[in-house]
Amino acid sequence: MNQAENVQKNLIGKVQDEFKKRVSSVGNRAEENVFFAAYDYDPADISKDDDEINYTYYFGVEVTACEQVPKAFTKKVIPRGKYAVFIFDMKEGTLNGEKLDTPVYDYIDGVWLPNSGFELAETPDYEVIREAESHNEYYISIK
Repeated sequence: MNQAENVQKNLIGKVQDEFKKRVSSVGNRAEENVFFAAYDYDPADISKDDDEINYTYYFGVEVTACEQVPKAFTKKVIPRGKYAVFIFDMKEGTLNGEKLDTPVYDYIDGVWLPNSGFELAETPDYEVIREAESHNEYYISIK
């Protein structure tokens, strides 16, 4: 997906909504009400304009075994790696306990990353979305 098109047409929201309509067909779920979003992208693209950023977006659930995953779904394994972890409290609007006045990824990519001493790694970034707890965990692959 292209980031500019995603922003314009809410493509991520549409993918999530469609998946949630069909998630009951997935067996062996590890946790109810916990979803995962993963992004495969070229780390060099992060500083480009939205219309130049392309990535593959996955939205799903964790399973304990793959036998009951319908063929219409893609199985994605998140590799082990080194990750910076950010916790966003949706009720409080805080990231790791600090008030956030900008979108999460704008802060991570535009403020935290350039000042961190780290670079993005080639492994995918992912999110753990805990809807019942009103918070998301962002795992940013770093080296």
